[in-house]
Amino acid sequence: MTVPAPAIMVVDDDPSVREALTDFLSDEGFRVRDAVNGADALQQLASARELPALVILDLAMPVMSGYELLREIKAEEHGSSVPVLVLSGTLDEDALPAEIAHLRKPIDSVALVGAIRGILRGRYPS
Repeated sequence: MTVPAPAIMVVDDDPSVREALTDFLSDEGFRVRDAVNGADALQQLASARELPALVILDLAMPVMSGYELLREIKAEEHGSSVPVLVLSGTLDEDALPAEIAHLRKPIDSVALVGAIRGILRGRYPS
């Protein structure tokens, strides 16, 4: 029996970034869902039958920012175990909890895949 590829949720309000990340991660073998802002992501997470293995999150978004979503995810009992990787061009590292992995935009694809695989290694050993 084959184990399904890990699911990743991409949360970014910029359609071109969201689409590029979704396409790239799909090509890398991940199952990908996307959300247009924090509120959309929170709604999807609340109704999901399966939580994603990782949430990739932009910080500067309308409706609900990445910072707000991060607080909500970590406060929820079922979501608190979901790792988060922040990708942002406006990154204030001091405002993020120490355990949150982060990369700056523009995104380096090698660094992105390395960070994802590092985060997932303990949960989905190859």
